[in-house]
Amino acid sequence: MNAIIVGVGATGEVVAKSLIAKGYNVTLIEQDEEIARHVASHLDCMVINDLGNKIQVLQQAGISKADALIVVTESDELNLITCGIAENLAPDLLKIARVRNKDYLDSFEISSGDFLGIDKMVFPDEVVANAIIRAIEHGAISDIMDFESSKYEIARFTIHEESIFNGIQISQIREHVDFPFVVVAVETDGITHIPSGQSKLKSNSKISILALPEHIKTFYTLAGFHIRNIKKIAIIGMGRIGMMIADHFFHKQDTGFFKRFFRMQQNKNIIMVEKDETIAKECAKKYPDALVYNTDIMNDGFIEEARINECDLVIAVTQNYELNMISSTLLKNIGVSKTIALVQSPSMEIIANKIGIDIVISYKGAVADAILSHLSGKNVKSIHTVGDGTLEIIEISVTQTSSIIGKPIQDFSEHGVFLCLMFERNGNSVLPNGATEFEIGDRVLIICKTSESQRISKMIGGEK
Repeated sequence: MNAIIVGVGATGEVVAKSLIAKGYNVTLIEQDEEIARHVASHLDCMVINDLGNKIQVLQQAGISKADALIVVTESDELNLITCGIAENLAPDLLKIARVRNKDYLDSFEISSGDFLGIDKMVFPDEVVANAIIRAIEHGAISDIMDFESSKYEIARFTIHEESIFNGIQISQIREHVDFPFVVVAVETDGITHIPSGQSKLKSNSKISILALPEHIKTFYTLAGFHIRNIKKIAIIGMGRIGMMIADHFFHKQDTGFFKRFFRMQQNKNIIMVEKDETIAKECAKKYPDALVYNTDIMNDGFIEEARINECDLVIAVTQNYELNMISSTLLKNIGVSKTIALVQSPSMEIIANKIGIDIVISYKGAVADAILSHLSGKNVKSIHTVGDGTLEIIEISVTQTSSIIGKPIQDFSEHGVFLCLMFERNGNSVLPNGATEFEIGDRVLIICKTSESQRISKMIGGEK
């Protein structure tokens, strides 16, 4: 497979690393000379230092032989124009554009996909906001991964020192719970792996569990979390992502956590902090039931004056990723129960986890996952990167050309390489065992090594 990536910011680099790990031939186009030199010395791929909207540059990159074009520059207009040029040069090429202006996304959806030859459009703010909202709905204790048409979810959380999980083998977890679950992955000392029953857990490790939502809370308790009601929330940064989160708070009051939250409110217990005066005034008008402050969260005396430290949950989603980490850590240390911070990249996510932030969402990582999901074939529904990026969770449909139809899982399983977590059949979610045989039309959820994901996806999905 051959892929061209135009724009090598953090998103482009994350996508490139993942594709190279999967065995793609990747060509990067970046107009900034210093960035181009940096990635050329760090990544095993061809790098062109030029603008990606030039016909001769795209031809030099091998667009006539490419399978996919991913355009992720900082300019929406440049991304759209580049895809339009590519449509004339290679109409059968898969073209993916990242946009930040929702008007472009709306135009794309209205046109039923016939918009400048673009096949897929990724709107990063929505991807990130949805990830944060899912975490809030579960009490801001863990990252949450949900799947279309399935009741099961994956929760990723830290094991505390006082947890009964600390020091036991994974096979011993069943002594403490009496409902179905699957241990998906374990992250210890910065290394993520697919565990076996003999894998030993320890404090400060992160564990990912597949279970029904009503059972995940039991795991939180066993992991050592002290669960408390969220009664007061602060959102730091009311840009597009902050607005989307606030909209969900005020417009989705009839579901789950948000229904319970608003039922217990007697006064303005949602605080919004925004240093841009125009945006702050807009928020005050749009959300009259919130308390809006026009200031910088780090201004001397403000946290104490506004009693931000009394919040049960603080969500830091400014465009200054370092500020999100610093403010979340500070607030966590002076009394805030739970913090969610938006950071730039997966590498910063690892650092933020180490300094005690409860939920860390990588902007570039979430966007990269959305892009990679579109690159993995028509049978792949979604891809989610786990931990350090060496593992992926993939939703894939079984087709008539699959080589595994009619074979029990134990006949084609590869320990440590991939694990079948769940499958959907006729609207039912089922946790498989070694004797399970898949049928045409099943939607299978697997976790596998990133380096093997292409091979495993073809084996299960059957796509040639």
